[in-house]
Amino acid sequence: MKNTLLIIMLLSILLILSCSGKEPHPFRDRDPLKPILHPHLGAIGDDEFLTDENNGIDSHSQGDRIRLIWDRPLDNSSITIFRFSKDFAPEPLQIHRVVTADTIYLDRFLEDSYVSVTDVEWSYYIRASNFRAFTDSDTVSFTLRPRPILISPPHRAEFTNSDDLKFSWNNDISDSRLRLLLFDNSKNLIWSETIDFVFYPTHEIEYTGEKLSPGFYFWRVDTRGDTFNSGSKSEERRIEIK
Repeated sequence: MKNTLLIIMLLSILLILSCSGKEPHPFRDRDPLKPILHPHLGAIGDDEFLTDENNGIDSHSQGDRIRLIWDRPLDNSSITIFRFSKDFAPEPLQIHRVVTADTIYLDRFLEDSYVSVTDVEWSYYIRASNFRAFTDSDTVSFTLRPRPILISPPHRAEFTNSDDLKFSWNNDISDSRLRLLLFDNSKNLIWSETIDFVFYPTHEIEYTGEKLSPGFYFWRVDTRGDTFNSGSKSEERRIEIK
């Protein structure tokens, strides 16, 4: 009996010693935190604080592409991106696994698709995972509209301060809003002009802002469709004021 009690005591001591000093890891020993994928927050020019880097899911000036923005997970869990469309491709498809600390992804599939992807609502969610489990973000959606086609001035056109500066482009007449944007060389928005009612497929607008200092500037035209989270961006063109 004494030997049995002695063995039990020794085992208890060993168990206590083996557990002492071992603190639970703040993230590794629990399910991943829910990731945050940002919805569309508005168009450039809607708010002075909105930029192309912080306004959530949006179209992109490089083509028929949708850009996603999310917060970097505090627990360093891995991120996987899924895309679907309830009318076009209802089954969620894994499209990218993030292997770096990036928090931005540009979906180029839409541009390379053999079918029309405009006027289709595309939905996305991201999945945070570790060796224990996974957690999905909320779903965000965006509908691409046909892109405006810039006419004039051409890329790398040169002007002087005394020249009349006019911008022209073609657009889809079913757009609900057009916005001409002019950026400085640091991509700060310095002037914009909004057309809230679109009746014509071609527009020309004269610059009416403050006198431009010599340097490089960039211009483009953004559109919005019938819903808040829809639209497109034209290409960006550079002009120079001598």
